[in-house]
Amino acid sequence: MPYVNLEVTREAAPQGAGPRPAQTARLIAGLPAPACRVLP
Repeated sequence: MPYVNLEVTREAAPQGAGPRPAQTARLIAGLPAPACRVLP
């Protein structure tokens, strides 16, 4: 079964701040739908 490994880093963020917890949660919550369309 395919899986997705999502790694959120601070490298590309302004001043190395990284995403806020709410932003990370939105990324994780929004990932399954497109992944299921691509990886049936």
